[in-house]
Amino acid sequence: MLKTNKFKNGDIISAKLISGEEIVSKLGEETDTTYEFVRPVSLSIGPQGAALTPYMITASAENLIIVVDKNKVIAVAEAQKEVCAEYTKATTGLIAASAGKIIQ
Repeated sequence: MLKTNKFKNGDIISAKLISGEEIVSKLGEETDTTYEFVRPVSLSIGPQGAALTPYMITASAENLIIVVDKNKVIAVAEAQKEVCAEYTKATTGLIAASAGKIIQ
């Protein structure tokens, strides 16, 4: 079987776990059997709509790295540009400039 790695270390990805949870994270080290998710957040629905919240509320979010067995992951996909911008904002406080918009 030919194996190709679509994603590389540092890419912001979306992952769906067998538990039904959806994680947005930077991809860390990938092995044959595991994914390393760096500063993962999960999608939750609140009063104002969808929001990204820390994956583990009681863990130190700024240093959180979790290792998940690949057999616990249903799918990994490229995150939408808007989700990447929100992830960056949620994990670093930086707001990405939108393409085509002029800031005055």
